Amino acid sequence: AFIQFYVPEDNGETETYYLYGQVSKKLLNKVASNQIEHGFIFMKNVRYWGENDTIREYKDGENTGDLVYRIEDIRRVKMIRTEPKVGMGYEQFEKQESESEEKKPVASKSKADNKL
Repeated sequence: AFIQFYVPEDNGETETYYLYGQVSKKLLNKVASNQIEHGFIFMKNVRYWGENDTIREYKDGENTGDLVYRIEDIRRVKMIRTEPKVGMGYEQFEKQESESEEKKPVASKSKADNKL
């Protein structure tokens, strides 16, 4: 899932985070239907938009790659079909969109159309 968080900072500012990660679908459905409005959401294998607009792994020598955020801080959730690839930018999603466009059926021409 892609999740956008607005997290209040101590100085009164709000920081925006754009994260990709694995999240419980059951929990996301409850959040989306307002059955759960408070608490925490656990994200595994987190990735984020980094420098040069490329996807980076949150996991490193210090971090496990898992994060916990408050449900109240969620501003947007988008389910994605494929896991974003580290080191690539938005072009990986544009490629998927163009491939799905190519798979759309093309209307066949009738014999009458060919006579025009």
